[in-house]
Amino acid sequence: MKKFLPLILLILIMVYSCGKKTQNASIPDLSQANNMSIMFKMDFDSTGKMKIKNVPITEPKKMSELKTLLNSEPFPYLYCASSGAMNFYKDSTLLYSFAFNTEKDLRHIAYTYNNKLTAVTLSEENAKFLDSFKQ
Repeated sequence: MKKFLPLILLILIMVYSCGKKTQNASIPDLSQANNMSIMFKMDFDSTGKMKIKNVPITEPKKMSELKTLLNSEPFPYLYCASSGAMNFYKDSTLLYSFAFNTEKDLRHIAYTYNNKLTAVTLSEENAKFLDSFKQ
């Protein structure tokens, strides 16, 4: 029996760790978010101030689709190159904010998590999906 104890422990550890769904450590947990908003930079007004279009999202299906835009494929940092932001809330409390850019060659989502600035790739298809909320 002592001979098989390490093997049994190894199997239990493998079964537990392989069967358990884990969250990517570099992506915030958004499971508590029950509403969100998408803000788009539109243009400048006559005084030179940026016009922002704010699109509230409360439909769980749309929120779920937007959450999946976050991935773990790194993107080189491009500071100040954003075309908008996504904010996730629990009731009226801001949980996380993500800056994004949907323009070709600049498509990414950037955010700060665990005291690190992170940028992940935004595919062309996902950029179009995100821009569809702008209409």
